[in-house]
Amino acid sequence: METRVLNVDDVLRERQRWCVPVYQRHYAWEIGENGQLTRLWEDLELRATEHLAGTKPYPHYIGAIIVAEPPNQPFGTVRQRLLVDGQQRITTFQLLLIALREVAKSLDSGRMVPVIESYLLNELSAGMTYPKVEKYKLWPSSFDRELYCSMVDHDLSEIAELQSDHYFKNGKLRLGTAPRLLAGLHYLYECISTFIGLDGADSDPISKAAQRNSEWIPQRLQGRSHPTRRAG
Repeated sequence: METRVLNVDDVLRERQRWCVPVYQRHYAWEIGENGQLTRLWEDLELRATEHLAGTKPYPHYIGAIIVAEPPNQPFGTVRQRLLVDGQQRITTFQLLLIALREVAKSLDSGRMVPVIESYLLNELSAGMTYPKVEKYKLWPSSFDRELYCSMVDHDLSEIAELQSDHYFKNGKLRLGTAPRLLAGLHYLYECISTFIGLDGADSDPISKAAQRNSEWIPQRLQGRSHPTRRAG
């Protein structure tokens, strides 16, 4: 078994496919007072506040990720990595990136959107055997797959139309019955929007402070070595 210490940027940036094995449970992280997503966001918000105050925040440890690589993978295809342990965390970071992309679109930040998408999608190439599959850096369980791919491929307004059964007529998510993936995406989007002052702010002109704050979060995904509260 090979062991390596990597930061989240290295883990997510590489051209690869994180595949969730059939025996793994579907996405289960929760929001709420003691939810794993809530605790993760509190850690990110704390680090962001420290950064904006001019202090150097400690990175934090996200735990071990155990993968297995199938042998004899065809040349030119995107390398598969089976997520033996860590699929909840990898999926959560993908949700965070989707939420960041939606905030960037709200800020009309054309520079940030393609950067964020490079962490969600592999660049298409002629060597791909199944490009419609291999383009996704995360390939979730069959239970979550269709919804996750839809969330990567569409913006929030389109998702609300495609998943209308999970929304009230006023556009609010039905939290009691919505899938965890969808609830997590909305939660992270609202948290980021509130943190950077997007809620209720004038969209034109966009303040430079809001843009700086929104760009800080993906940068902080890079180095995490100091243990904080485990989010599961």
